[in-house]
Amino acid sequence: FRLKGHLADAYNLHEDERIAEYCKDGSIVVVNSTEAIDSLLKRLMRYDSDCIIEGPKELRSRMKAMINSTLKNYE
Repeated sequence: FRLKGHLADAYNLHEDERIAEYCKDGSIVVVNSTEAIDSLLKRLMRYDSDCIIEGPKELRSRMKAMINSTLKNYE
């Protein structure tokens, strides 16, 4: 996942995470391959628009489904 803005500067890596890339725009790409998917998605939801799941595609799809489900609460 990619973190941007203030979150990229202030982020503390969780266990078994590593920074894979420092980007020119100030964002960072974090790799997390051990955390349970449901836990990871719930945690990343808290990061709002400062977090972008870049892959794998299945994880992006699950995040989109969670966001759409949440949006339905406000229709």
